[in-house]
Amino acid sequence: MDRVTFRTQVLARHLHQPNISSTPPLEPSVCLQYSPPELSERFEFDTKLMRKLMDGHNVEDRDWLFGVMRQSKLFCPRERGGRVFVSPDYNQSMEQQREMTMKRIGYLLDRGVFDGWLTAKGLESDMRKFALFEVIGLYDHSLAVKLGVHIFLWGGAIQFFGTKRHHDKWLRDTENYVIKGCFAMSELGHGSNVRGIETVTTYDSDSGEFVISTPCESAQKYWIGGAANHATHTIVFSQLSINGNNQGVHAFIAQIRDANGNICPNIRIADCGHKIGLNGVDNGRIWFDNVRIPRENLLNSVADVSPDGQYLSAIKDPDQRFAAFLAPLTSGRVTIAVSAIYSSKISLAIAIRYSLTRRAFSVTPNGPEVLLLDYPSHQRRLLPLLAKTYAMSFAANYLKMIYVKRTPESNKTLHVVSSAFKAALTWHNMRTLQECREACGGQGLKTENRVGHLKSEYDVQSTFEGDNNVLMQQVSKALLAEYVAAKKRSKPFKGLGLEHMNNSCPVIPPQLTSSTLRSIQFQTDILCLRERDLLNRFAAEVSQHQAHGINKEYAFILSYQLAEDLGKAFSERAIFQTFIEAEVTVSAGPLKNILGLLRSMYALISLEEDAAFLRYGYLTMENAAAVRKEVAKLCGELRPHALALVSSFGIPDAFLSPIAYNWFTCPSENYIQTEILRLELDLLTGTLTAKHGCTNFSYSNVSLLEPFNLHPDLITFIPITLPHVDGLPPGAETTSDVPFPLQTCLMTAMDNTENDIELLLRDLKVDVVFFDFAYWIPNVTRRLRIKSIHYCIISSATIGYTLSPERQLHGNKVTEADLMQPPSGYPDSSIKLHVHEARAFAGRRVMKFGSDMQFCDRQFLSLSQCNALGFRTCREIEGPYCDYLESQFGKTVLLTGPVIPEPPTSVLEEKWASWLGGFKAGSVIYCAFGSECILKKDQFQELLLGLELSGMPFLAVLKPPAGAESMEIALPEDFEERLQGRGVVHGGWVQQQLILEHPSVGCFITHCGSGSLSEALVNKCQLVLLPQVGDQIINARMMSRSLKVGVEVEKGEEDGLFTRESVSKAVKSVMEEDSEVAKEIRANHAKLREFLLNKDLESFYIDSFNQRLQDLLG
Repeated sequence: MDRVTFRTQVLARHLHQPNISSTPPLEPSVCLQYSPPELSERFEFDTKLMRKLMDGHNVEDRDWLFGVMRQSKLFCPRERGGRVFVSPDYNQSMEQQREMTMKRIGYLLDRGVFDGWLTAKGLESDMRKFALFEVIGLYDHSLAVKLGVHIFLWGGAIQFFGTKRHHDKWLRDTENYVIKGCFAMSELGHGSNVRGIETVTTYDSDSGEFVISTPCESAQKYWIGGAANHATHTIVFSQLSINGNNQGVHAFIAQIRDANGNICPNIRIADCGHKIGLNGVDNGRIWFDNVRIPRENLLNSVADVSPDGQYLSAIKDPDQRFAAFLAPLTSGRVTIAVSAIYSSKISLAIAIRYSLTRRAFSVTPNGPEVLLLDYPSHQRRLLPLLAKTYAMSFAANYLKMIYVKRTPESNKTLHVVSSAFKAALTWHNMRTLQECREACGGQGLKTENRVGHLKSEYDVQSTFEGDNNVLMQQVSKALLAEYVAAKKRSKPFKGLGLEHMNNSCPVIPPQLTSSTLRSIQFQTDILCLRERDLLNRFAAEVSQHQAHGINKEYAFILSYQLAEDLGKAFSERAIFQTFIEAEVTVSAGPLKNILGLLRSMYALISLEEDAAFLRYGYLTMENAAAVRKEVAKLCGELRPHALALVSSFGIPDAFLSPIAYNWFTCPSENYIQTEILRLELDLLTGTLTAKHGCTNFSYSNVSLLEPFNLHPDLITFIPITLPHVDGLPPGAETTSDVPFPLQTCLMTAMDNTENDIELLLRDLKVDVVFFDFAYWIPNVTRRLRIKSIHYCIISSATIGYTLSPERQLHGNKVTEADLMQPPSGYPDSSIKLHVHEARAFAGRRVMKFGSDMQFCDRQFLSLSQCNALGFRTCREIEGPYCDYLESQFGKTVLLTGPVIPEPPTSVLEEKWASWLGGFKAGSVIYCAFGSECILKKDQFQELLLGLELSGMPFLAVLKPPAGAESMEIALPEDFEERLQGRGVVHGGWVQQQLILEHPSVGCFITHCGSGSLSEALVNKCQLVLLPQVGDQIINARMMSRSLKVGVEVEKGEEDGLFTRESVSKAVKSVMEEDSEVAKEIRANHAKLREFLLNKDLESFYIDSFNQRLQDLLG
């Protein structure tokens, strides 16, 4: 077998490119393809207006903060499927996660995110603070909790329990993180029962100091966020003993660390350790051994102690005084409730988007598989939860508003509503996370897909700031107190939404029709009926226990089942009321219609899921069945709006997860190994002396390569076993074995072979090592005193533009605006990136690509640390760019010459030869975008309509667009009828090189892949350039602006979209005989073609490469 045949077979086998094989191609099987749901789902209402209604306030501030976080590598941006996602790295150790939380806080602090959070006053500043805090929690619960403890608990305690002296001394330093606060309320022995805490504080009138002590182990402060590592101060909740009299729980400020982080005297701190979630928060335990603090450190808005030790308070009743202490602490329950709903939004957005692209099973023999969300059972799993999330979003907005507008008179309402909503919303979140995790199948288990991991992050909310069951009991107890007071005073109910108790008891129709079930009146009536009846039953049962001599508290405990039912009834009725209040603000139209569906779903699913409606007879069995049937109907009606509804959440793509978008595998051929093998072959068949030989370290199955080794005496393959890396499928060895998102795992595994490679190199005593992504190779070879060459298959023009040291001077902070301009000294200032291209390149730079290393860092280290650079090009095409890289990196650039296609040995298939033969010479447009490029449907159709608009015959060889099950249904309407044989759209493989050589073909529209360009440049057809991704873009600029051998199709600056007119314009500019542009391009192309077809070109460059390599080796 000669060299030419050998190389052809290697490429055919390794790259799966049938067009360079002389054997008939295999017929490809039809594979699933990712289709963005936006292509098929309709938006019938304004999602921006819906988002504004849902978020309720400060939408612009939210979007600003989303952008602030996306810009920093501290938020762990990573590229998956062409998108950049940000989420914490939960694979880090507990210690690393804690430090990352503090670094992120520092980053946000420097950008003014916390400005005014404690020092500004008024509704506007409070709502801005809530909005930004919600965005932070949407990214990372640990970050939100850490901030919440410092700002809302420590800072809030100073605001509400303290007076002016405390505000002046502590608030600004807290807002600016000069001090770091925590909140020491919970104890090992007392969590929800704050009144029972055991820490004791006494007053020493001689010194004017309070003395805080932990009298027993159960009194140690426990689960104190921030205490283990970072907090310098804490609010201590303690029993206050004055002259032997216990005055109840009070709050004090105590310093626990100095400015250098050293623990203060008489303070003992221990770490609570690793948790199932929230490991970015350093929970700790604190003991106080007679710690002395100034008298002024008592937070004295409710009570004070005079210098001589007299206890002073305007509130004489201890119960009322204790209630006054606890009232301001509702901020914690408010923020927890709101954050729970944003967590639900994340999981639903991911699960529903996934279910709009994931298919399973077919309902007819050999029929297409069905989208998950088109199964009624899947709709029933997710869409009621979606409606509940909408309802609870309105409830959360209402809760925030009554909090920021609170008054002493409204504190009771705030306490009850915040307790109820905190329990209801966090329970809903945990249920939603679990259902969404299951709805995503195995994908839901992957940490990077967020849903599964969020369960462990948010589980704490069920007991944080009050156990949910205890909070619901408090709600029922408060309702009972209102009931008893109203009955005792014989006055109407007022407050807590209980005014409906003053009306006559609602009557439920014996038969419920669809229209009745969906009416606001029925929904209100039945929810109020349940609440009033359960309140009456609860009051009666407690009274009955008391009549038997049981005290009130124990009677309440014995009635816990009714208390639970009542708490649920109150919560759901109150949430429903907030939905109605939001809905009434919307004018008639599509938005109001969809809100009506959601409201009905929320109301009816509440009926279906609560056994109380059947248990106590509010619904008959027949009516319960009608409710269930209506829920199913509502699922079907909400299904077409599912994408629009989750899009209305306003969560940027980056804050969701890969499975919300293109979750399909994205195979990438192992080009670099093939290219190094090609180089080895060329060197061995050129002038390289046989004594050198070549050794190829292969991570792939060596048995696949051995049959093509024509020089086994000179080329040796040594297999390298990849070590296990979490996330890397068993058996995966090369980039062709895994989808693009997993290539970072592959890089990590490759990096873990460094020691093995070094040992092999020591034994082999080689002269030079060619490598690509293994950035650590230069360090290894340097230690062994051998040479290393970074052999790059990407064009030198692309490397120079994107990875020039001129760029790296700015580290990873290169902006999109920077990338829109070439770096300083770049050979051709006309080569620039458009906005959409710069955005994509910027995202690629900072994505993680193995070993927690960013893509650009890996590449730059490889380029800057090696002894020389190698490229598969020639000076006649890329000479200036190679010179630029030599000057920038200060090292030799070796060129192996361009890859020239071998002359085909087969003949063109008869059907194509016959069709092309029907047109005059140079008149046919050939359009092909390779085997992997799949256009969106709108761009697919614009391209075809542009070809039609040109008026010329054409052959378009394209993959069906995303989401299209067949080529036929993807074509523009009446397209084939209009063409009448002038144009053909083909979805299979063709003999591209033979088509390009056909005399009828006068124009080639190409995506600018290196292989297609090589085939185009050695043929006579004119080039129209339509690049899609990566180095194709710089290739196109180089061909159109530097070499002037083609014309690039114009695209939108921002969105990157081309139009039928821009396609037609580009084609006509190169095809019209009298066009000056066409003449210039034709002349330049002819010169370059003549040069490339020089039979001595390849051997010249290989000989030259060999000589320069010898010089490098000395």
